[in-house]
Amino acid sequence: MVMVIAMVHIFLLILIFFRIISITHRPHGLWSISTSGWRLCPKMSMPIGYWVIMIIIVWLHVWVFKGLIYLIYFCRLYQEMR
Repeated sequence: MVMVIAMVHIFLLILIFFRIISITHRPHGLWSISTSGWRLCPKMSMPIGYWVIMIIIVWLHVWVFKGLIYLIYFCRLYQEMR
């Protein structure tokens, strides 16, 4: 059950991330080929604020999810102890 919730959550996060990138990188697509090989669009039309928000959202989700896993683990441990 927890794994299913995790998979759906990760899938939704990836969808949101690519949606934001596709909105901001419309003329070029996600990747563009440059002289230095594959790198994120050289024009960087995406404002730095978007990256900060995305990093904070992902970081918070990771910590909340870890907290939930620990909570479930300790609840099971507590029930076994009783």
